[in-house]
Amino acid sequence: MISTRRLTPYLYLAPMLALLLIVFGYPLVSIFNFSLRRIRGATGPFIGLENYRQVFKDEVFWQAVTHNALLLLSVPVLIVVSILVAVVLHERVTGWKAYRSLLFVPYVTAVPIAGVVFGNMFQLNGAE
Repeated sequence: MISTRRLTPYLYLAPMLALLLIVFGYPLVSIFNFSLRRIRGATGPFIGLENYRQVFKDEVFWQAVTHNALLLLSVPVLIVVSILVAVVLHERVTGWKAYRSLLFVPYVTAVPIAGVVFGNMFQLNGAE
């Protein structure tokens, strides 16, 4: 068995780690620094956490947080429903052809509908 130093694997990983720190670390620090300044840019006056105080008081921000939380909670539900539909289609239970047809009807009808809509839009006088 070939003997290697314990440090060797980390030396192989070091260039990639340095690249990741440059690509992701520097912009993250710069954005945080930018968020602590007035809007004039990175050279604007330092105002501390005032931008964050204003954002947390904004009603639109909290609506966006609520919508993102609902989206985050709906993803596991959608995954479970997708797995159940996949199992039904794979196991070929009674009526599996109907399930498959109902599942693929939106995909099949989208192309002709888009064709009709764009055909109307690109008429000589536009959509009427």
